[in-house]
Amino acid sequence: MCFLRKITVVIAVAKIEITFEIIEGNLKLWSLQNISNATNKTFVNDPDMTIIKISNNKTVEVGEIVSFTIVLINTGNCNLSDVYIRDNEYSEGLEYLSYVDNDGIWAFDGVDKWTYNGILEPGQSIRLDILFNATTEGLKVNTAVAGHNWTNETVNSTNTTNVTNKTTPPGNETTPPGDNETVPPVENPKVPKEVKKIASSNIKTGNPLLILLISLILLVPFRNRNKK
Repeated sequence: MCFLRKITVVIAVAKIEITFEIIEGNLKLWSLQNISNATNKTFVNDPDMTIIKISNNKTVEVGEIVSFTIVLINTGNCNLSDVYIRDNEYSEGLEYLSYVDNDGIWAFDGVDKWTYNGILEPGQSIRLDILFNATTEGLKVNTAVAGHNWTNETVNSTNTTNVTNKTTPPGNETTPPGDNETVPPVENPKVPKEVKKIASSNIKTGNPLLILLISLILLVPFRNRNKK
């Protein structure tokens, strides 16, 4: 429930009109106005925040890590508290891995929401890096949403990353044989007819000179016996 209240406070010689709002028991200051003279000066809170989401990897391969950087900027004129980021709107094929918080400024709920531990002052910016694993190919869309304590309105930012199949380096291509493929039998080398003829002739007749020499050696003992 929301209640808008206005009170007038007199401080010394100045009269100040304060406008504030009560939302669920929390008081939020909206304006201070000096009404003690004709020259009134009014200060009005104008809470505003900008979110920027950056894809650090425009193209990756399946199995690689995709990194997104989310930046929040207080573009209003008042402090913001309970600043948070919610990241749960992303394409299938992106699998959440972890986040990077080098300064220890974020509190993670273990699901999809990160809450800033401090007060975001006007002009101040903070960042959060979220890592995903790319499991399938295609154009992957990721949207982050952010909010703060002043209003229920949120801001969002979307970015994309193209995921491709892994490529094989040149020279490393291998094609494994299929289950139904058969290996052809190895045929015996064909021997020309001329070679066969020469080989057959050598086996049958042998070397005539060698045969003659062996015959003469065998005849020597017989001649000696006849002399006796």
